[in-house]
Amino acid sequence: MSNPENIETTVPSNEEQGVLGPEETFGSEDSVETSDDKQKLINQVVDLQGGLKALIQRVETIKQENDQMQAQNQILQTYINNLMSSNVLSSSSVVGGNVGGGVKKEG
Repeated sequence: MSNPENIETTVPSNEEQGVLGPEETFGSEDSVETSDDKQKLINQVVDLQGGLKALIQRVETIKQENDQMQAQNQILQTYINNLMSSNVLSSSSVVGGNVGGGVKKEG
């Protein structure tokens, strides 16, 4: 039987685990060297956010217009269906009432 006290435990180093050290972290001083570069990036992000907000607002406006048009189309479709059904009723009563199949001759 093996003795549990003889088992060696090793913890992998940060490099073995893929952990970045303080000099390798994202956004280190090497990636953005000066405050001017930082400010340019901040301005660019702000500009992109403004453009994104404008696009989102435009999408919302178009969705509202689309909903209105769909509601209007539904009303028109109902109207057309009612006209079609009334025409079918009218034409069937004309056809059914005129058994002679043509214009009545007088005389």
